[in-house]
Amino acid sequence: MIGYDQIRIDSPYPIQVLKDVQIEWKPSEHGRITLTGICKESSHATAALDATSEDQLHVYAQNGQEEISLFKGVVHTVEVENHNGVYTLTLEGISGSFELDIVKRKRSFPEEKQTYRQLVHKLAQGYEQSDVLFQTGEQSVGEAILQYDETDWELMKRMASRLHTVVVSDIWESAAPKLYFGMPAGTQRTIRKDTPYTASKDLKGYQWAGGTSAGLHDTDFFKYEIESGERYALGDEVQFRQKTMIVTELRSRMEKGHLLFSYVLARAEGIRSDFIPNPKTIGISLEGEVLAVRGEEVKLQLTIDKDDGVSEPHWYPFAPPTGSAMYSMPKVGTQASLYFPDASGSRAMILGAVRTNGDGCAKTSNPNDRYFGTEHGSELKMAPGRIHIMGDPGGTLQMSLDDATGIEITSPKKLTLEAEQEIILNTPKKIIIDGTSQVMAYQTGGSTGLSVENEYHVLGGNVWADGSDRTAYPPFDDEPKEGQPPPPPPPPEPFNWGKLGMNILGGLAVVAAVAVVAAVTVATLGAGTVVIAAVAGGALLAGGLGVASLAASDIARGEVSDFSDYALTGLKEAGIGAVSGAIFGPLGVGGTLLRKAAIGGVTNAAENLASQVLSGEKINWGSVAKDAGLGFVTVGVLDSKVGKAIGGFAEKVGSKVTPQWISKGVDAVGSGFGKAVTKLEQTGSKLGQKFNEQLSKMADGLSPGKLATANGAPVPHVNKMDSGPLPQTDVQKNYNKVMKEMEESAAKKVEGPVGSKEKVTVKKYGEWKYDKSGKQKHHLNQDAAFKKDGNGKQVIPSDEGYTIELEGNAFKDVGSPHFMAHKTMEEFFNRYRKGDKKGLIPTNAEYNVALYKSLRKAGLTKEQTLDVVEKARNQRLKYGLQDDDPIPKIPGQINSIYKYLFQKIKLK
Repeated sequence: MIGYDQIRIDSPYPIQVLKDVQIEWKPSEHGRITLTGICKESSHATAALDATSEDQLHVYAQNGQEEISLFKGVVHTVEVENHNGVYTLTLEGISGSFELDIVKRKRSFPEEKQTYRQLVHKLAQGYEQSDVLFQTGEQSVGEAILQYDETDWELMKRMASRLHTVVVSDIWESAAPKLYFGMPAGTQRTIRKDTPYTASKDLKGYQWAGGTSAGLHDTDFFKYEIESGERYALGDEVQFRQKTMIVTELRSRMEKGHLLFSYVLARAEGIRSDFIPNPKTIGISLEGEVLAVRGEEVKLQLTIDKDDGVSEPHWYPFAPPTGSAMYSMPKVGTQASLYFPDASGSRAMILGAVRTNGDGCAKTSNPNDRYFGTEHGSELKMAPGRIHIMGDPGGTLQMSLDDATGIEITSPKKLTLEAEQEIILNTPKKIIIDGTSQVMAYQTGGSTGLSVENEYHVLGGNVWADGSDRTAYPPFDDEPKEGQPPPPPPPPEPFNWGKLGMNILGGLAVVAAVAVVAAVTVATLGAGTVVIAAVAGGALLAGGLGVASLAASDIARGEVSDFSDYALTGLKEAGIGAVSGAIFGPLGVGGTLLRKAAIGGVTNAAENLASQVLSGEKINWGSVAKDAGLGFVTVGVLDSKVGKAIGGFAEKVGSKVTPQWISKGVDAVGSGFGKAVTKLEQTGSKLGQKFNEQLSKMADGLSPGKLATANGAPVPHVNKMDSGPLPQTDVQKNYNKVMKEMEESAAKKVEGPVGSKEKVTVKKYGEWKYDKSGKQKHHLNQDAAFKKDGNGKQVIPSDEGYTIELEGNAFKDVGSPHFMAHKTMEEFFNRYRKGDKKGLIPTNAEYNVALYKSLRKAGLTKEQTLDVVEKARNQRLKYGLQDDDPIPKIPGQINSIYKYLFQKIKLK
């Protein structure tokens, strides 16, 4: 035991009476000491004022002639407190390793073949009297290492974490930086069996370290805490209670006048450090100079590095940001950008070159112009009204597509156009072929052609020449002559109101006849009263409007059209009205005048469209809007009672047939109307012939495209045979029945009733430690897929993964919510294991969709599922997993799910 009287302090600050000593020493942390005592009144003022960062501190115990070192380091903090004339000095010291933890640096270590020992030596060589002892570190780092806004101490710890080991500072031997890379191998000791202790097991650390998948056992994380008056060092191997343990932590305090030590003893396998990322590197881009290019890799000298003449710059992969094949590699001597997508620093890539001449480059002065050029002078220019391709720096070989001038192709040599079949030159104006010495056209492999070369030569099997050497024309008299005014037009004939009245009556008679034919035909096929009245009313309304419109047009121009025009107009418009009435008419039956007027406007718009198609015209949408307004105003031209009478008559004729829906009515109108027109045509009626011709054109315009071969030959229509669904087998019926029972059961068992808006509780897996509910916890980001990647690197630790409670054993309780969630995810992953996406890895976005489906299958409501999936996505983003990144790995198959599912179906 070490008492107050044995403790000695070497420091620039005199302590008269020592009141307390506290020491703390842990792996991967600086050693620290806190001394509290009373100082002389004469020196209290200078104690704080004269303190410097270079002041050293040595605390030891004097045991006779032997000095037992307790702490060596530098002074970190000095504080003097005056209370009633008593000056209390508090002195804090820190180990010499703190010198490496002051300055943050930005640099890289590009040699991928260097070992961890070599890299750590580089970090320590800049500190006077520094020393590093290695317990491990002979492996190569395997990649370029970036130190970005980190101290050398932080980088050293990060490198140790890649090997799952620790860095230990020395606090006994030197005030200068002395370190151990890896837990030091200390002295072997034995502790008495009856020493009081506290035992614990760090299960969280076990899960973070990877558990059984990392080759560990939970007993590796077993610990003892003991107290002793003996001084032990970190790394000492002790035998305690028939176990070999390692001293991993030391704390000391003064108690009853003696220095008491507290130790943590751990198993060697449990002394490890989890991977430490550098979050400051996420998304940064660093510039550098391109030194060389090979394939899809670029050797880059970063701007933040100093060329020491020894380090060889690293080869980084090149990945253009566009993701397309239209890119070029950076050129030697140019600047490029190195991008770091995550905190590991292991996936750095070059995304593109950095322009440094933007101010002085004429081609980049206009942001609307886009250029893609090479160092050989070839370029592609894309401007708002022009695309220009240039093949050489002189511009002699180029092609231009200009909105103003057209297409221009320029070649310094030969220009060849080749085609497998035809080359067609077609223009409504003229084709100019201009050759300085010769223009020739000939047939390859034949004896036919023509040549123009000062003379005109034609060669062929048969040549007809028709012309003369010269043509004489009489003199043209172009002397101006006195102009004569044209004769006055003849007086207009008086308007024939009698002919107009007869034409109107004849046209309306045709309209009424069409309405009867259409309504009877619809009724015969089984349409209801509403549809029959709509068809008849539509025919009367549209036909009457058509006849009235033609009469109004005749009055405006002062000339009466022929009766055939009125009859054709009534026949055509009534047919269109019948079709439109079958579609829109039922909506307005029995309505008020205002409702009829509104429906008349919609109907007129539909009729206008049908009329334009019938006439073979291009659709004029202004005309459609105009007719919609006219239909609103002129809806009352014909009395609706006439339509109702025709509808009632047609209904009686067709009442013996089973009614069908509106589509039958539309087909019937077209069929019956076509038969009526055909009869007119067969009796020799010119009106029938003309209308039948118009009706065929309308049908061609409304019908879908006809089938034809590649050469234009028509393919006859063949009715498809509707085979209907195949009968299900017993196995299929059982499977569907079991699946339905599972989903209904899962919906009942899930937290909250179906449709509940109550949010599902989401916790980290480690936060359920004291939960007594008995429900299994379901990882949202499946533990087997997100805990580690394919290379064994940790991604989302198990205890940190977001989870929810789901009832049932995921592997045995078939149909439980937990089982259904895993079953759905297994179906998703099987597509990548052995299905249509074998060999691919799903992205995080695709995983999101599968997670949503699985939770819905487990019985969560839509609102609950969306909330839970969003939280799972946010956690992946926190660990650097973007939506378009692949998931860390595809988990192995859960065979028990398929085993129990098969047995369940078989039992049914």
